[in-house]
Amino acid sequence: YGFARQADEFVDSLTAPDPQQLLDWGQNFLDSLNSGNDRPADPVARAMAHTMRQWTIPRAHVEAFLESMQMDITVSGYPTYADLEQYMYGSAAVIGLQMLPILEPMAPEAGARARALGEAFQMTNFIRDVGEDLGEGRVYLPADELAAFGLDRAALERRVVTPAFRRF
Repeated sequence: YGFARQADEFVDSLTAPDPQQLLDWGQNFLDSLNSGNDRPADPVARAMAHTMRQWTIPRAHVEAFLESMQMDITVSGYPTYADLEQYMYGSAAVIGLQMLPILEPMAPEAGARARALGEAFQMTNFIRDVGEDLGEGRVYLPADELAAFGLDRAALERRVVTPAFRRF
């Protein structure tokens, strides 16, 4: 959790966002994994490296997560839900997948359920944080789905909860 929060804060900090720090921190972490250095200087990264080693968490999950955090630097909206799914895979689904080795699920369908739960939590956050995300220049709600309810980015920027938004 600490690793995910720290990465997210580099781009979403309300006081001092620093996207370059995310890029540098993420690359330093991946470089430490490449070199076999299981003791990165950053204590949060060190704990993540230990957790990955201890529970055989695939590096690909961490790479996907960092890619999604990097998307927050340049992507400000998603035309369709399909476009949003790539972001949600890295920002949410892989978090659930990283937890699977630790929780030791008994059912074979646990992976699919972990992904779905992560995505459900992420969608809840998107809806809860519409105003905050607008303040950071981003809209995570798919434009085509907003349009189906007569909404668009401009309607969201008015920051009024309308009947159309409630239906959405």
